[in-house]
Amino acid sequence: MTEPHRIRLRGGWTISADDDRTAWTLPCPGGQLAARGSRIRLERRFNHPPVRGESQTCRLIVRQVAGVVEVEIDGQKFTPAFPVDDHPEAGFDFELPAAPGHSIVMTVDTAFGTEVAEWGLIWLEITEA
Repeated sequence: MTEPHRIRLRGGWTISADDDRTAWTLPCPGGQLAARGSRIRLERRFNHPPVRGESQTCRLIVRQVAGVVEVEIDGQKFTPAFPVDDHPEAGFDFELPAAPGHSIVMTVDTAFGTEVAEWGLIWLEITEA
């Protein structure tokens, strides 16, 4: 089995709190998120990478996202039963259907991630089916 191909989603994010919207890059220290407000939204659009038909799948991997209280992928909302903790493996995996474009919106309660050194490891992962 071959190693998955990863495409990191670092730049191109927008962070918003109240009426303030700012360009953002992930990952970042958790304290920087808290400095923006107690509840923030991170948004990003991205294209679906090319895959070889049925032989490959594309997943959106979201890790190190302490305090996420809601994730919206292409308009579909996912709400965890409780905010995500700061364990490095805590997060979400979403299989993405082939489509021309996608969006992700995360709502974060920043009280949960202030001590995290590196917040927001997010990537697309293409694997052989």
